Amino acid sequence: MEFVLLVIGLALILAGANFLTDGSSDLARRLRISEFVIGITVIGIGTSAPELVVSIGAALKGSSDMSVGNIIGSNLVNTLVILGITALILPLDLSANNIKKDIPFGVLASVVLLIVCSDSLLGDSYRDSISRSEGLLLLALFIVFLSYTIYSSPAGKKSDSEGLPEKKRSLWLSIAFVAGGLAGLIYGGDLFLDHALIISRRFGISNRL
Repeated sequence: MEFVLLVIGLALILAGANFLTDGSSDLARRLRISEFVIGITVIGIGTSAPELVVSIGAALKGSSDMSVGNIIGSNLVNTLVILGITALILPLDLSANNIKKDIPFGVLASVVLLIVCSDSLLGDSYRDSISRSEGLLLLALFIVFLSYTIYSSPAGKKSDSEGLPEKKRSLWLSIAFVAGGLAGLIYGGDLFLDHALIISRRFGISNRL
């Protein structure tokens, strides 16, 4: 039964992220926000909502290993597996922005994470942890990246919104999508985490794995 509820929780998380992203995109278009800004904010953050919900939930339940492992594993899969499979199917042409901006920022984010997680190696503490001040630093760097990306992009530039088609919905339906998406993320994340922890304890599997 734990495995069934785990899968149901995962399905709610994924469905919730989709509903939240679609509804938020519709609302942003109604406010005449450019497709490019929607792509890097609403779509970008919305598609990362499952990791956000699972990591926050794991941290609140005292499972920091699962919280950090979720982020590291997700980035490894995105970088190595998804890019690898995509390149096997069709070689990927890189733009100047990819080389000069996107990839360096990605590397910088990994380096900063390594530094804030290496307290004992740097002699700051005997206990490695990510403090609140370091959390604020990570958020500040994200805001800098976001601001720089928007500022350095041509005015009115459009994004393909990660391949999502533009859909016309009523205002109330868009709001319902956002509310339903949030509910699915929150409830699904809680359900998923509870039963992931139960299963890991039952089989003696570490939360990090």
